Amino acid sequence: MTGRNDGGHAENPGRRRDWGWPVRRARFTARFDRENLPVLPAMHPRMANEQYGPTVVRQVEPPGYFALHYGVRTPVSVLVAHAVFGAILGGFCSFSTP
Repeated sequence: MTGRNDGGHAENPGRRRDWGWPVRRARFTARFDRENLPVLPAMHPRMANEQYGPTVVRQVEPPGYFALHYGVRTPVSVLVAHAVFGAILGGFCSFSTP
């Protein structure tokens, strides 16, 4: 067992890591969106609160759960973009030598 997070491939370095990075990135993004986006109105000075609505100063709509207030395509495109990024990152890591 190695000390680094290589998905258990240190014993078999010739094995390809096809779906490890994209799945990890998509899972991380989903968890991050679910847990952190509802807190964003408390930190953003111009974002409206879901309970009180917009004011003169706070006019930006809050993202809501999974950023669904910005449309259904927003969370889907974020997950797809992070999965593609994970695939690219995993592709570079699979060519490196341990």
